[in-house]
Amino acid sequence: MSREDVIWVYRIFLGREPENDDVINQQVSSGRTRLEMIAQIMESEEFTSKHVVR
Repeated sequence: MSREDVIWVYRIFLGREPENDDVINQQVSSGRTRLEMIAQIMESEEFTSKHVVR
């Protein structure tokens, strides 16, 4: 997963930029795939508070 992938996942699913470069670097080096990161984001309190999840 690239830096750009992380930024776009945040923009699309959370409607905002990542907090800082440390967060981006942590996601990039985590070894997770884009789909795994998206699943993690969709399970987050921030995402569920912004979206109706059924």
